[in-house]
Amino acid sequence: EFRVKTKIGKIKMIKAVASCFYDSEGKVERLVGNNWDITTLRETQKKLRDARFEIEKFFSISLEPLCVATIKGYFKRVNKAFITILGYSEEELTSQPFMNFVHPEDIASTLREIENLSKGVPTPCFENRYRTKSGSYRHFNWVVVPDVEHELLFAVVRDVTDQIRNQHKALQ
Repeated sequence: EFRVKTKIGKIKMIKAVASCFYDSEGKVERLVGNNWDITTLRETQKKLRDARFEIEKFFSISLEPLCVATIKGYFKRVNKAFITILGYSEEELTSQPFMNFVHPEDIASTLREIENLSKGVPTPCFENRYRTKSGSYRHFNWVVVPDVEHELLFAVVRDVTDQIRNQHKALQ
């Protein structure tokens, strides 16, 4: 692969493949090959690398818990904020059904919400409780967008536990 500069000053990436043909004395007699303009391919590959980096960076530095789950009920991926709040490792969260973490009183409503999501209906606001590794529960407010074609759920979670505690204190 090499670069060439066009007459108008634009840089093009070229891929060349060639074969040598030798004479009876072993000297190169002719060279036969092909050249391909791979500029668009290389530009697309760079954009893809950049986009992957941005997505990875966004997912890893978000202060809000983020997750990707399957409609069948497993976390595929959780970010560091999600792990920190619940206290489980990524392996512990992704190796079992996410319903195992839901408060028993919230299972029915959570299953109804998943049913709606499986039909392609986004969740602008859904609240339930998740068990932490220490056994306590955190109140989560979910915003979830389904991708029915790929059977995935993309979620942003807000931990509203402290807000709910403060409301209860104010009421008392």
